[in-house]
Amino acid sequence: MIALALTATLALSVLGIQSTSASTRSRLALSLNPDRSNAVRLDGSTVKGKIYVFVRNSETLDKVDFYLDSSSRTKPPVRSETDPPFDFAGTADDGTAVPYDTSKLADGSHSISVVLTWSNGTTSRRRANFTVANNAVAPTTNPSPTTTTTASPTATNTASPAAPTTTAPAATTAAPTTTTATPTTTSPAAPTPPTQTPTSKPSQSSTAPTPGATTPASPAASCLSGGGVAIGAGDDAQSVVNAHAAGTTYIVKTGIHLRNFSMQPKSGDRFCGEPGTVLDGGRSMASAFSGGATNVTLDSITVRDYNPGRQGAAIQPQPRASGWLVRNVSALHNGWAGLLVADGMKILGGHYNDNDQLGIGGNAATGILLDGLDGDPETMDGPELARNHTLHAACEWEGGGMKWDVGQVTIRNAYVHDNDCRGLWADINARGALIEYNLIENNFREGVFYEISQDAVIRYNNVYGNGHAANGWYWDAGILVNASFNVEVYGNRLSGNYNGITGVQQDRPDSTPPAHLLDNYHVHDNLICATGGGGHPTGVVADNGANLAARDISFTRNTIQSSPCE
Repeated sequence: MIALALTATLALSVLGIQSTSASTRSRLALSLNPDRSNAVRLDGSTVKGKIYVFVRNSETLDKVDFYLDSSSRTKPPVRSETDPPFDFAGTADDGTAVPYDTSKLADGSHSISVVLTWSNGTTSRRRANFTVANNAVAPTTNPSPTTTTTASPTATNTASPAAPTTTAPAATTAAPTTTTATPTTTSPAAPTPPTQTPTSKPSQSSTAPTPGATTPASPAASCLSGGGVAIGAGDDAQSVVNAHAAGTTYIVKTGIHLRNFSMQPKSGDRFCGEPGTVLDGGRSMASAFSGGATNVTLDSITVRDYNPGRQGAAIQPQPRASGWLVRNVSALHNGWAGLLVADGMKILGGHYNDNDQLGIGGNAATGILLDGLDGDPETMDGPELARNHTLHAACEWEGGGMKWDVGQVTIRNAYVHDNDCRGLWADINARGALIEYNLIENNFREGVFYEISQDAVIRYNNVYGNGHAANGWYWDAGILVNASFNVEVYGNRLSGNYNGITGVQQDRPDSTPPAHLLDNYHVHDNLICATGGGGHPTGVVADNGANLAARDISFTRNTIQSSPCE
C-alpha cells in the first residue's frame, strides 16, 4: 500500500474581489454596486468593505432564506425574502440593494447558505464560501503553509492532519505493497483561477473531455407560448398522441393525471406542462414516457409514483433515442429511478428526488448534459438530485443521485445531496466525464465515485460531509477514483468527508477491456479540510500488489487542514 503526499499551500488573494468565475449560475451573486451590476460568483471570492450579495430573481422562486456561517442551519436565518430582488442585506425603497459591511466579520473564511423555496413547493440549497480580508492579512481560519513531503509519485505526508492510514481492508488477501521515497520540500503555489471552459489536462497523455458546449442551448422560457393540442387530466394520453402526427406540441393541462398517462411519444413531439401539472402513476403504471422516438421535449412537468420495475425509470427512452430535452421536470417518489438518459439528452434544471433507488441512471448512452434551465449564467436553477435510495437496498447494484456507464457525461451546477448511497457514480467504461461547479453534500457513501472508467476532469466542486457509511480503508471519500485512468482532480473544496481525495487499485475481473489501471491520475490545487477524525486518508492504495510508484500518479499543491472549511 502507498499513500501519496499532499503539498500544503495557502493562496492569499489580493484585496477586493477575486472571483472564481464570471458565472453565477446556481450560486449566490456578488457585486460592488447597489444596482447589482458587474456581478460575479460569491463562492471563492475574497472581499473587503461593503458588498452586495443577492440571489438572482426567478419567476419560479417564491422565497429565499439566508444563513450566515451556519452550514447545518442550526441558527435561524439572518434574513428571509419572499419578494424579488432577493438581497442578503435587504432592499432599499428605490429597489437598489442594501450593502453588507464585511467589517462586521473577522478576517478569514465565512459562508452564506441559502434555502430556495420554489413555486412548486420544492426546496434547493446553495452555499458560497468567501474570504474577508479587510486588514490585508492572511485568512485567520486557514493554517499557515506547512512543510510537507512531495515525491514523484509517492511519499509520506508529514503535515497536519495525521498521515494516511496504512491498514489494509480486512477482506484483502493479497498483502498491499508499500513504497516510500525521500521527501523534498516545495513552495506553496496559488491555484489556477477557475474558468467555465474545459482546458487540456496538464501532465497527461489524453485531453480533457470536450462536450458540445459549456452552457446548454437556450430553449424558450416556456414551450407553452406557441399553443398546442391539449391533454386534459382525464384524457388517455396515448390516445391523444396516436391521433396526431409526429412533431406535435401538446399542452399538458393543470391537474393530477392519475393512472392515465403512460405513452410512447413520436419523434419531435413536445410536452409542455401548465403550472401544477402532475403525472401520477399511482404505483401501478410502469412509466410516463418511453420508447425510441428522437428529439422529444418534456417541459415543466412533475412525474411521480410510477413503478417501472428493477433498473427502470418513470421516464425511460431507449438509449439510442437521441436528442431529448428534459427541462424543469421533477421526477419524484418513483419505484426505481426517476429518469434514464438517452444519447445527447439535455437535462436542464429540475428535481430528481426521493426515488426508491436512483435519481438518474444511464446505460450505454453518451453525450449527456446536466445543467441549468437555460443559457443565462445568472439564473439559479441547477438540477437537484436528493434523498434517493429510499428503500435502502444494497448500494452495489446502483443507488443514490446518479449512476451511469460507458458514455460521456457533463454534470455542472447540480445540487447532489442526502442520497442514501453515492452522490455521482460512474461505473464500467464511462469516459470523457466533466464534473464541475456542483454542490455535493451529505451523501451516505462517496460524493463522487469514478470506477473502472477513464478520461475525466473533476473540478471546482464543493464536496461536504459525504461518507457517513465510514467503511474504513480508502472508501467513502469525498472524491474516489477506483481502477480508472486519465483522471484529473483540481480546484475542489472538500470538508467533513470521511476520507479526502483517494485512489484505489484492485483486480477488477468484472470490468471489460481496456485494463482498468489507476494511472495518469493527477490531483492538484484542492482544499481538503476536516476529514473523519481530523486525519483520514488522502492518497492512493493498492491491495493487489501493484507497484503504484511506477505509475503516473501525483498529488501536488493541495491544502490540507484539520479544521472545517465550509
